[in-house]
Amino acid sequence: MGLTEKLTELDEYIWKQFEKVTVKANKELGWNKYDLARATKSLANVTYGGTGFYLSLLGYNNLENNSNSYLAMLMGVGLTIAAPLMQKNDMKVYNQFEERETAIIKETGAALQPTFESYRPKLLFFAGSIAIGSVLNYNDTSMLESLFETTKQNANLVTLIGGIYSFSLSSMVSAHYFLQQILTPPATKKSLFRTVYEKMTGKLKPAPQVEPTKYQSIEDLVAGD
Repeated sequence: MGLTEKLTELDEYIWKQFEKVTVKANKELGWNKYDLARATKSLANVTYGGTGFYLSLLGYNNLENNSNSYLAMLMGVGLTIAAPLMQKNDMKVYNQFEERETAIIKETGAALQPTFESYRPKLLFFAGSIAIGSVLNYNDTSMLESLFETTKQNANLVTLIGGIYSFSLSSMVSAHYFLQQILTPPATKKSLFRTVYEKMTGKLKPAPQVEPTKYQSIEDLVAGD
């Protein structure tokens, strides 16, 4: 078995974990796979814009010391501007996907089946590597300071950019996994915050006090009369 086949098997295993989340979300919130995909892709786009913001800040801080700082600043501004445009387009596309798949199910009575690819585990591995590197560099920025001949503040910015980008990439891949789930029947949707609030308040409510039984036996009952 080659590497591609092993990664495809891993992709199916990861898909099954997302399937558990999809089933639970449908049961608890009435959400389907598109609701989850929209939520995670929105998170990816927001953090993508955050990556751009901090990249532009990093470029601005190094304008006097590094000729590539202008490029970094321009790229950062570009990413920040692109993020809301991507969000608008992604939500439009996801809505179209949902309408199309719903129509297919109504027409054929069969849901679309998932496909498994090797690229998703690769992207998750890449995102994880960046996250690990960011954590290690957060604890000790000396290597970044030496490598880029920069200050500790800028090294911390590089670490932050890596962490945010890793989270953005992971969220994007998560959206792809949710899109590949089986579409569940329509259900009454609940707000995530409302559901969490209800669960929290339910746990905090004191247990109802049960009054002790006044009569312990038939004799007591008769005597009481």
